Amino acid sequence: MKYSNPLLLFLLFITTSCVSHIDMKAQPLDIEINAIENNLLGGIQIKGDPFKTYNVLDRMKYYNVPGFSVAVIKDGKLHWAKTYGVLDANNKSELNENTLFQAASISKPISALGILKLVENGRLDLDTDVNQYLKSWKIEENKFTKNEKVTIRRLLTHTSGIDDNGFDGYTQSEQIPTTTQVLNGEGNTSKVVVSNVPGSERRYSGGGYVILQQVIEDLSGVSFEIYMEKEILRPLGMTSSTYQQPLNRAVYKNVSSAHTNEGQVINGGWHNYPEKAPGGLWTTPSDYAKYCIAVQNIYAGKANGLLSKETIGKMLSKHMDDWGLGPIVKGEKESLRITHDGSNKGFKADFTAFVNRGDAVIVMSNGDNGGVLGNEFVRGVSAFYNWGIRVPRIIDSPKLSANELEKFVGVYAWSERPAYRVEVVLNDAQLVYVAPGDYSTKRFMLTPFGTLDFIDLESETEIKFRTDKDGEIEGLLSRGRFVFNKISPGE
Repeated sequence: MKYSNPLLLFLLFITTSCVSHIDMKAQPLDIEINAIENNLLGGIQIKGDPFKTYNVLDRMKYYNVPGFSVAVIKDGKLHWAKTYGVLDANNKSELNENTLFQAASISKPISALGILKLVENGRLDLDTDVNQYLKSWKIEENKFTKNEKVTIRRLLTHTSGIDDNGFDGYTQSEQIPTTTQVLNGEGNTSKVVVSNVPGSERRYSGGGYVILQQVIEDLSGVSFEIYMEKEILRPLGMTSSTYQQPLNRAVYKNVSSAHTNEGQVINGGWHNYPEKAPGGLWTTPSDYAKYCIAVQNIYAGKANGLLSKETIGKMLSKHMDDWGLGPIVKGEKESLRITHDGSNKGFKADFTAFVNRGDAVIVMSNGDNGGVLGNEFVRGVSAFYNWGIRVPRIIDSPKLSANELEKFVGVYAWSERPAYRVEVVLNDAQLVYVAPGDYSTKRFMLTPFGTLDFIDLESETEIKFRTDKDGEIEGLLSRGRFVFNKISPGE
């Protein structure tokens, strides 16, 4: 195999150098694992700077992530799994491979299998108006649904025109609403409505998956978690997984707590999510690996039972923005893969599985900063096994003086919710983006890669400032989607 990318060649060098160039296949698995966990990779490299690699335990401490769990699949089998740290920062109980984490949004690909099972059994059609299947609740018709309808396919691929409902969950002392109550906006989130023409654009929508949850409950006549256990989790062998919300602590005792950016346990240990289909799965990386292996085997024609190869093929069909029927679908042929990440209060999760070869990686953590850590670990895995995914990005970074950076300093209000404000400050010639959170404040250290473009090297959060006709800073765009207007100095 030939390599033309000099960065990839360097990554291959740093990983293989850990074992003194001895034949990797002949070495014990712990050496292989050690080479990965000592060579985590950041997402961005500044051109001309020395290339950096990290140790997983050091990065957990740096990011205040108490616990981290990983599973790696090779040749269609679970190759290795390992945990690091503790499940609760207060009692210091160590994690093990059976410790449950909230899967957050990587619940969606598993939930999608429940819908596809009904499609395969002829009880649902992908392109029929979903209101024909809903009994307990209906999507309200409006000007956006006059000519185009919300369908199962559009819900699965986030092209239904449904609002982007984010979910904060409920504390242990709060009553959890029913699925119908969530859809009606009777909980702590807004009513689920169509706010754009179905099929016109891809807009990520947790609310759309709550509608799918209601479809399953209406057609099956049982709760979502009971249906999913019987039809999907049990057949997959995912015996350590459940969509129970709230979790039955008498049954599930080996459970990780959720932690803030500072590594503190959130009140009550974790939040409950009645939005089960979009983010309510409790699982482990090793259990989630069974889903990845099942998809690989069915598509390769090695196994049938849960779903047919034809149905999995439909799942893998690319729709708008490379979204399949549940997971994101990337690449082609040997590089064809499914992927998704997830974020709940105090939990982060991520997976990537190659469809046409038996490779995959699943990572889960119990801290709000765990997403960055997970990305660094996945890059290390990819570099070691030469998967060619998530290769660090190399940028040119101009040197800007403190005087040049001063013009960006100020308070910015979110255009959609003006009461929510962020601040850009200057600290020792370093521009810092300060964003308030529910539990703690997030600070992003901004590195310039253009005259108005900045990026946080760790989280890869991009901030693009905009100017008025006189060249004065009037606002910014965060993460390519959130518009903020400058209100200070002087509102």
